[in-house]
Amino acid sequence: VRSAPLRRAPTGLAARAAVPEGPAAAQPTRRSTRRRDWLLGIGCTLTAAPRGASAGVDVGGLLEAQRDRDYEKLAEGLAEKLRAPVEAERDGAKETVVRRKAGDAGEAIKEFLSLPQEQTDGRESAQALTTAISELGNFYRANGPRTRLTDEARRAVLGAIERGEAALEREKQARRDAKKSGR
Repeated sequence: VRSAPLRRAPTGLAARAAVPEGPAAAQPTRRSTRRRDWLLGIGCTLTAAPRGASAGVDVGGLLEAQRDRDYEKLAEGLAEKLRAPVEAERDGAKETVVRRKAGDAGEAIKEFLSLPQEQTDGRESAQALTTAISELGNFYRANGPRTRLTDEARRAVLGAIERGEAALEREKQARRDAKKSGR
């Protein structure tokens, strides 16, 4: 039995055109078929190989490792983006440049603070980066959003960022060491 060829999903204005009726409307698109196959594969993997199964796949461990990598990437980006406006201001950059960099940092802060608590609990790097965010917030709350950082506030923020980066590096090394000893 031959099956009908798959059709591509319409894009742009074609996607807004009238929806086809009849047998053509019932045919899956390539995109929906790929998505369905992917989801079915994931579902089969998760149900066929539960944690501790003889298949040797520790799905929980894989997910935890991915969460750790995602956290590390996010924390590194946050540290970099927090440092940029503080250093630009210290170097005498124009206010527009500092504000542009601060806008990027603001987005990174929102993303970092939206992480689930269990992903940041017990991490020295998360505590240090949260301290840097608090230092900045407290300074601007007390002095206004357009005020230049004082040397003392700048040192406190940069120190917290450096502590966060150092702690993050130790956490990454500990994860690498644990991975090596687990093999």
